[in-house]
Order: sequence, then C-alpha cells, then structure tokens
Amino acid sequence: MYIAIFDDEEFIVSSISKIIKDYMSDIAFSKKYEIKAFSTEIDFNNFCCENSALIYFIDISTSRNEKYGIEIAKEIRKKCLNSYIVFITAYDEYIKDAVSEMIRPLNYISKVNMECEILNTLKNIVFELEDSDKYIALVQDKKKYYEKSDNIIYAKYNSQIRKTEVHLENDSIIYIIDSLQKLSTNLPTSFLKINRNTLVNIDKISNINFYKNFLILDNCDTFKISRNNKKELQQKLKELRNFQHSS
Repeated sequence: MYIAIFDDEEFIVSSISKIIKDYMSDIAFSKKYEIKAFSTEIDFNNFCCENSALIYFIDISTSRNEKYGIEIAKEIRKKCLNSYIVFITAYDEYIKDAVSEMIRPLNYISKVNMECEILNTLKNIVFELEDSDKYIALVQDKKKYYEKSDNIIYAKYNSQIRKTEVHLENDSIIYIIDSLQKLSTNLPTSFLKINRNTLVNIDKISNINFYKNFLILDNCDTFKISRNNKKELQQKLKELRNFQHSS
C-alpha cells in the first residue's frame, strides 16, 4: 500500500515521512507499505493520475495555489472512496472549504502541533487496518487514543484525582475516567486485579513473591498483592505455565 505525502515545503515532507516511518517501526506494522513523498504539484498530480494511495497527507494551501490541496483531494475522493485523506494546514480558514466540498477527510492537522496530531491520526488508522482485538480505545480529556493492549503494563485507580492511570511501556500515562472494572472488561484475560486499586498485565511481571505478597513489574514498579486476589493470580500463573510447557 502507498502512503502519499504532499507539501510544497520539503522539510515538512521529510518530517512527516520520518514520523510515519518511526511510528510504523515502533508498532511493528504488519502490512507492507511504501511512502511516496512530493514537494511539487506536478509530481503529485502525476502520481495521483497513475496511482492510488490508501493514506494521503496533503497540504491544503501552497504558495502557488491557496486551495490546491482541496482541489486535488476532490479528484482523489472521486476514484478512492475508502482512502484516508488527512489535511496538513497552517490556516484554519481553509477547513470550512474542505468540509463543504464533501471530501470527507479523516482529520485536519495543524503544522503547529504536527507530530503529536499525526501520531494520533496514525493510531486511529492502524486500529482499523490491524486486528482491532489487539487494541483498546482509551479516552483522555475527550480525546481518544488507540493503544495495543500488549503495551499496557498496569492500571491503577488514583483516588486523589478520581481517575484511572493507564501506564504504558513507553513510560507514558493516560488518565481515563473509566473504573478499573470497566477497563478490565475491554482487556484480554492476561490482565488481573492484584489488589483493590491495581490491575496488572501478568505478562509484564518480572518477579513475584507470594510469601511476602508483592510483585515487581517490567518497569520496576512494585505492588502489594491482596489476600482476596492472591489465589486467582496464583491459579492464572499456574495455567499459563502449564500452557507454555505443553506448547
């Protein structure tokens, strides 16, 4: 599949290409893809005439034509009904024009906060392209993030802010309003409560001591195991060991 990028500023094209490559590499994206990058209208026009991309990142306005991106996106949408079109813009006033043309873009990305917005957009696209069962939607401040469940180390309820902290492998934390109970219903069975306020990914346990009732996770965070959850955790780990031995 092709991922096409157009912007008349070469450093923007290079920046977007790098963001995409780094992200796809980090998540081990399973599908083959090729980035096609363009900084001139004529080269991008030729590509669009002869090829179709699954994902387009298009600058709305160029130095030669303030509505070039909208015009080429209209032509793309005519022949690519299911492609993802993402506009890159430094000018919010052109967004209304893009909406009125029925282009149905997936997103509008500001050049001011480009990297963060591109990453969030890519996560949404990958969620649809990959096996959605591997991902979970986490909502923080009305913004939705799609994360691989394998990337979650643990979640714990923070009573001071009345939110659930979801701790990821990259050391980032997403704060959600969902309770641990609700979160657990959307996670695979490898996640278990170890005490009243903590849910852990048992695949991320690096050390465990049932005699002293504590465990250490891959990120070196340590937690107490409650008496109420100890038995279930022991049983789950026993089942996991038996499965591994029989495989």
